[in-house]
This record gives sequence, C-alpha cells and structure tokens, in this order.
Amino acid sequence: MTPKEIVDYIKASEKRERVKLKERAQMDYTHTSTLASFVSAIIIGKNKPPTIYEAYEKLFVEEAEQKRQADLKAQIESMKAHISSVGKIRKVNQ
Repeated sequence: MTPKEIVDYIKASEKRERVKLKERAQMDYTHTSTLASFVSAIIIGKNKPPTIYEAYEKLFVEEAEQKRQADLKAQIESMKAHISSVGKIRKVNQ
C-alpha cells in the first residue's frame, strides 16, 4: 500500500466508526426517552407507556402502518356495531 492509500484507509475507518457512534448515540437517546416516558406515565398515573412502534418509529415503519390500519379497521367495526345497536334501540322505542 502506498502512503496515500494508508491515509485513505484510516480516514474511511474513522468515518465508519463515527457513523457507528452516531447510530449508538441515537439508540441511547431513544432508550433514555422511552424510559423517561415510562416513568412519567407511571408517576402521572397514565400507566400507558408508548408502544414499541411509537418508541422506535424509524425502525418499525411498516409494522406501525400495519398496526395503524388494524386499529382503524377495529374502530370502524366498533362504530358500525354502535350505530347498528342504536338503530335497533330506536326501532324498539317507536
């Protein structure tokens, strides 16, 4: 290897290491934020920590969308059942 190739290799290694450190920092920050949310939820009495999709939304993009779609379908079905039951009650009362 020439001296220039050695320098380029070292710079590339440093850059890869910097990227790894940034990724680790982001994960550590997300982890800390999630823990803070959990503690806050418990102290306030909310007792509903964020889901894994909310905590790691960049990692679970597809899964979060699937969960959102499933929640939306469940909500629509619940509304349909409610509307149907209200209609039956009105028919009985007439």
